[in-house]
Amino acid sequence: MQENTNIATPIDFKAMMEAAAKKALDQTKADAKLISFKSGVLAFNGQAAPGNKINAIVLGFAHENQWFPGAYDPNKVVSADCWAVGYDEATMGPVLGKVTQIVNAAGCASCPKNEWESDPKGGKGKACKNTIRLGMVLLPNDPSELENADFLFARIPVTSVANWNKYVQQIGNVVKRPPFGVITEMSTVPDMKSQFKVNFKFVQLLDDHWLEQVMPLAERMETELLFDNGVNSPAESPAAAPAKGAKKF
Repeated sequence: MQENTNIATPIDFKAMMEAAAKKALDQTKADAKLISFKSGVLAFNGQAAPGNKINAIVLGFAHENQWFPGAYDPNKVVSADCWAVGYDEATMGPVLGKVTQIVNAAGCASCPKNEWESDPKGGKGKACKNTIRLGMVLLPNDPSELENADFLFARIPVTSVANWNKYVQQIGNVVKRPPFGVITEMSTVPDMKSQFKVNFKFVQLLDDHWLEQVMPLAERMETELLFDNGVNSPAESPAAAPAKGAKKF
């Protein structure tokens, strides 16, 4: 009779708990990536930024169009019925199977909801809201910390899109850099007409040592920015998780 020589291996509950915790974090961190501008307060991760401003490296930006058939309700978070995101306004359009209702299959450029004076409330505005998505990381203490930094996202309000466009033109013409080549201060300030606006300010250039770490992140962001516009997407979350190794408030 053969003797059973198998020895039971002790269960490493500590390792099991750590693995389960990591899985739980990975499953939930996508719900905490959006910088909030609600009521003019720049905040994320449930905390308001001191002075309503942060220093960040903006890795990329994309155009986003959103059409909501109903009136805006600040107490109810809903996804746009028709939406599109892309890098070229002339060719972007809603994707079949990803939106609730495609208003114009030919694309945003020829969509009647994207024409001036189409706002159902009247005036010269559009029924479809044209916004800008930003993808960024908070400025860390050292470039070596960028490798593990979390991507953060921000949807710039329609009334502040012109500020972003002006800022991109400024750094492109004056310092000859794209947004990911500089440190940007993003802030919110009160505004008489729109309650608040988001402003952008050039802080300083990134040197070659920083750019070596930033360039791969900017390439990754080109894909990350095109996430679906849904209630559970980063763009619908009320807060954002701080980048690992980044300066805290």
